[in-house]
Amino acid sequence: MTIEHLSPDSSTESVAKVLARDGCCVIDRLAERAALEAVRKEMALYVEAVPYGPDEFSGLNTRRAGGLIARSPSSHQFIMNPLLLDVTRAVLKDATNFRLHLTQVIALGPGAKAQGVHRD
Repeated sequence: MTIEHLSPDSSTESVAKVLARDGCCVIDRLAERAALEAVRKEMALYVEAVPYGPDEFSGLNTRRAGGLIARSPSSHQFIMNPLLLDVTRAVLKDATNFRLHLTQVIALGPGAKAQGVHRD
């Protein structure tokens, strides 16, 4: 499966269209490198404290640290990104509200295998 890459100035409609068609997409460079680094620094101790994954699917050389919103104030800008919120509203057009269910940092270690596209 080829995953379509979009630019950060893509319209809500174009992103929603790709999601409806393919079920996923990547918006390249939506986040500034400095913002990503801030989240990495805020989450570093939490990532180091969790063990590597228990199985092939989760990643035997992968760590997952949850609670991103509570642990990383810098992450809030990603959750409140206007494009992402508008796309969510477009995709869930019949919903009167929506909630974010899971936030986590996934740290791939050396030699970690890529996880296939799947639904969570």
